[in-house]
Amino acid sequence: MNTEVVCANCGKPAPGGAIFCPVCGHALGGDGSGKENAGQQAEKRKTNIWLPVLPLFILSGLCLIFVFLVIRGTPPVLLASGLGTVAAVGKPTQTSSPSPTATASSTPTPTSPPAPTTTPTATPPPMPPADAKSKDIWVSPIDGMTLVYIPAGQSLIGSLDSDPDAWIYEKPQHRVYLSGYWMDKTLVTNAMYARCVQAGACPTHKMDISYTRDSYYTNAEFENYPVIYVTWDNAQTYCAWAGRKLPTEAQWEAAARGSNGNKYPWGNSPPGCNLLNYAVSISTKSNTCSGDTTAVGKYPQGASPYGLLDMAGNVWEWVADWLGPNYLVEPHENPLGSATGELRVIRGGFYFGEAKFVRAAMRVGHDPNDATDFIGFRCVR
Repeated sequence: MNTEVVCANCGKPAPGGAIFCPVCGHALGGDGSGKENAGQQAEKRKTNIWLPVLPLFILSGLCLIFVFLVIRGTPPVLLASGLGTVAAVGKPTQTSSPSPTATASSTPTPTSPPAPTTTPTATPPPMPPADAKSKDIWVSPIDGMTLVYIPAGQSLIGSLDSDPDAWIYEKPQHRVYLSGYWMDKTLVTNAMYARCVQAGACPTHKMDISYTRDSYYTNAEFENYPVIYVTWDNAQTYCAWAGRKLPTEAQWEAAARGSNGNKYPWGNSPPGCNLLNYAVSISTKSNTCSGDTTAVGKYPQGASPYGLLDMAGNVWEWVADWLGPNYLVEPHENPLGSATGELRVIRGGFYFGEAKFVRAAMRVGHDPNDATDFIGFRCVR
């Protein structure tokens, strides 16, 4: 006969052979005591399930409490640096900042504003007077050279075909118009050139001798003598340093002859040792006025119409022009000579030159790279 079993869980009857309650699915025991024991066992099983995990819950709770306390006591800046990004964890508590304490200070002494500094301006190069007249003089503050003013006007240069002493290079004779200019009264001296070397503008002078002297350029006895052993470039460099330049042929010849076209600087009378340093006869070197350079300005009687000295004899003088096959007639105004060439023109003759070589129209060419004991120079501006 079938017996019923009461479910210990829900109290509902179940068939006697059932293992689980058809109502609540609870496992069924065999008798009332079995029912009680099964329920007690189920409760025990429930209790046993929580025992292993209970310590974990307790430990996690303690960790959360610790982290919370640490966060509450950590400054925001440190928290940001440690976590990288800080989430808003409630509004920070505002702390009152200490009030600034006034400290006694001495009354500052008023100071005057600094004076404005003016930017230095470049000093313009020294200039001769702009309203100069013929034969006015001006001394250059750079090298101490005395300059003479040559006024603008027409000048006769070159030689006639009828002149027996004239060379083809001097022809034809013609007139040119020149603007006014200043010309060195004498040749550039050893002492003047030494200033340029000391200033670092001119190259070191390598030759210390002259034709008959073993000590010349560095010897104080000859500091007022013409500098020699200078190339055309050396001469041009010096003139540029002094604020001047080499004269053109036309400028040189016009200053030597004057507006009347004299044969020699002093006029048309024959040369002599009272007028210049030259050779009476080149056939014998013993028949000379000195046989070597002489001090500049030694022959005032041989001055040109404008008062320039040593325009004949002593040493040849570099000028700006190239030597052409003949004297160029064009351009008529401020001519510059040939555009190219192999030789540069030298003018004026030298201490071994005969009378025909010291004529004001005489033109000779020389290698511009050659430095000798018979060529010097003067400048213009």
